Amino acid sequence: MWRAGWACNAVENIRACLVALERLGVNLEGVSVKELREGSLKSVLALFFALSKYKQRLKLQAEANKAKKHDDMLSSGLSQLFPNHIPGKAQWSQLSM
Repeated sequence: MWRAGWACNAVENIRACLVALERLGVNLEGVSVKELREGSLKSVLALFFALSKYKQRLKLQAEANKAKKHDDMLSSGLSQLFPNHIPGKAQWSQLSM
């Protein structure tokens, strides 16, 4: 009896974890609650792969946000230093004369 209750709780816990991961945006294609509970290597590896791809995507997004923030700060700093400077074709032609 105890074993049956444990198995039911395990399935519920695994399902709750997978739902939470899906809500975060982890692609769980090929991952099955039943197979995870049974210890299926295919399903476990699919879960690890999905988590790895998700982490990589987060890292790339963070790097892109950092680069954008840096560019924005640089633009803001330059516009504060040179408030009337608007680079354009006319200015370059005047400089070459």
